[in-house]
This record gives sequence, C-alpha cells and structure tokens, in this order.
Amino acid sequence: RCDVAMTAAPVRRKGHRYRRYACRVDRGGCGRCGIGAKPVEALLVEAVLAAIDTDQLANARAEKEQAGGSEADPTSVVIELETRMGDLAEMFAGGEITRTEWLTARSGIERRLADARLVVADSSRSESATRTLRNIGKLADDWPNLDLDTQRTIVGAVIDRIVIKPTTKANNQFDSDRVEIVWLV
Repeated sequence: RCDVAMTAAPVRRKGHRYRRYACRVDRGGCGRCGIGAKPVEALLVEAVLAAIDTDQLANARAEKEQAGGSEADPTSVVIELETRMGDLAEMFAGGEITRTEWLTARSGIERRLADARLVVADSSRSESATRTLRNIGKLADDWPNLDLDTQRTIVGAVIDRIVIKPTTKANNQFDSDRVEIVWLV
C-alpha cells in the first residue's frame, strides 16, 4: 500500500498470542496493512526450497558468480582504504595538508570504507549461502535445524523482497494471493 518495510511484532487478540508483520506509522508507513507472520513464513520457506531445487536458479547463480569474478576482492579494497586513512593521518601530522583538507579527504575515504566493509560482510554471507546451497539435496531436511542467520542468508541469496498486498476480504483468513515474492534471479 505504501512501499514501507513491514516490521514483525507480537499481537494478543482474544487470548491468543501470535506474531504479525505490519506497516507501522511510527516507521513511516500507512498503518493500514498487516498479515500473520507464521503463514507468510511457511509460504516463503516452501517457495525458497522449491526454487533452490531448480536448474534455472542454479544457472542464474553460476552466471552471477562468473560476472562477479572480475571485480576487485572486497577484503583488499578495505585494506587499501585503511592504508589510505593511515597515510592521510601521517600527511596531516607532518603538516603536508591542512585540517580542512584532511577532514574532506577523510570523509570521502570513510564513506568508501563503510561501503567496502558492507560488501565484505555481504560476500561473507553470500559465500555461506553458496556453500549451503551446493548441498541442496539435504536443505529441505536440514532447514528446521539451521540457525536463523543461515536461513536469512539463504533467503537473501534468492529473494529481493516480499510484497504484501492489501487485503480485499473482511475476514481474518490468510490469503496467499496477497504475498508476492520478488526473486533476485
């Protein structure tokens, strides 16, 4: 309804407790869209496990890995930027540059360093997912035993986002037609 990320929250209604994803006003949303977490998550797991077992996904992952091979190693980028930060500090300490020049250069390097560190973290999660995905035959059996971070990594390796459409019915029943999965590959 409003393109704002939903958040999970516990709900208590008529003596029952459950989790629900909702668009919250305090986070910039409209506050008018929500859905029970348990059925959405079950649908998501079923769709991910079915998708992972397809040749199309395997081919798309292989193409993505080959395309990513030409980029610089994210860890070496972090090391280079950290070295530049050190060099910049030495230049300032030695009087080669002014404080204004140092602050300007530092802020640019810090932004690039933060981005590079995110890439390293993402590639680490992606490598973990790839290792898990290579063992596809056992994934459906092992899914309930995987820790939440590993499950999130696997889902994040194949899904871009999940769109929850507004309800069209006045009842409180789960409607899978409201759930749209936007695949990465």
